[in-house]
Amino acid sequence: MIYEYSCLKCKEIWEEVLSMSDYEKPLKKKCPHCDAKKGNVFRHHGAAPAVQMDYNMDIKKPHNHGGFGDAMQKMCDSPGVKGTKYAEILKGKHLN
Repeated sequence: MIYEYSCLKCKEIWEEVLSMSDYEKPLKKKCPHCDAKKGNVFRHHGAAPAVQMDYNMDIKKPHNHGGFGDAMQKMCDSPGVKGTKYAEILKGKHLN
């Protein structure tokens, strides 16, 4: 799997190919770009996840809960988005 990570200090974003069981390993290390101390590296949620409609394509059914809602909440809580106007926009559009 390809995972994105970002550093709070240098704002660099990078990808790493890791197994699903190892995706948290970079979070426990220093930033590979600026050597910022452990605790500055976070999973980066830079794009909305792919979403598949239910089998009958019922668009009247609310899709703001479950997998999609959880993914949107994680994106809003990510270090690069949390506390910005974009977090409020995403919450208003997808979580309310």
